[in-house]
Amino acid sequence: MPRQSLIIVAAQIGDGAIEPLKALLETMTIAPGQADPANPIVPFGQIEHLHFARFILLEDPSLPDRASITDLPVKEAMRSLP
Repeated sequence: MPRQSLIIVAAQIGDGAIEPLKALLETMTIAPGQADPANPIVPFGQIEHLHFARFILLEDPSLPDRASITDLPVKEAMRSLP
């Protein structure tokens, strides 16, 4: 079986950073859903045996609702979640 590599990045995104991050990620593609292997940010084509790499933005619109039931500001409510 050939050796394969993968990349996983998980990070909390700061307030107001989602749209600029989406725009930045779009610069890394040659078509929707197709990464540019030579993009200067993450040059996928230079990663030996790369099987897959994917950037996914998950937004949680329920955070203000959860904050309201915990009597904590949204950022503090997020820290208290498992």
